[in-house]
Amino acid sequence: MKRYLFVIFLLAVGSALPAVAQPTQPAQPAAAASKIVMVNTARFFDEKGGITRILTAAKNLSDELAGKRGEIQQMIARVQQVEKDLAVFRDNVAKGIPIDERAAQAKVDELDRLKREGKYKEDEFNSLAQKRQTEVVGPEYSEAIKALSEYIKSKGYGMVFDISKDQNGTLIYAAAQYDITRDFMAFYNARPPTAINSVPK
Repeated sequence: MKRYLFVIFLLAVGSALPAVAQPTQPAQPAAAASKIVMVNTARFFDEKGGITRILTAAKNLSDELAGKRGEIQQMIARVQQVEKDLAVFRDNVAKGIPIDERAAQAKVDELDRLKREGKYKEDEFNSLAQKRQTEVVGPEYSEAIKALSEYIKSKGYGMVFDISKDQNGTLIYAAAQYDITRDFMAFYNARPPTAINSVPK
């Protein structure tokens, strides 16, 4: 579920990290600002150690959408059942067993209707999910990105790669010691909500 939410979130609001990863003025001397590190913003949504406020917002959104998600799952189950019923009709025809043609046609019509309704409900759900993701999770994600920007400047990092976007192409090599994701999330989770602009050196 967390991966699903993260993908929808990226589609809905995009990523603010490129602006973060390229500060115009380094906060530290040039020698200190030469350090290259990586961060994985997808892990902000990790249920086992991600950013608490983002996870809370994501859970609230998941609970909010549970009813509509359940309706879609019920429709999928119904489609699968009708497809099984039609498979029985086809098997009987292949074996030369007489079938009720009117009943078979009714199943075909029902399947077509269910697929149309399912597509409509799925599109409606995806649109709503993206909209609500932006409204519910977006503000918490934006605050984390702002704090990440300040965190990067306070550490004097010269370059930061977000490996959540392109694991293979953007970053050729990086030892685990250069991954600041865990340190940042621990730092961010430990701060009170009122300390958004307070980043220790």
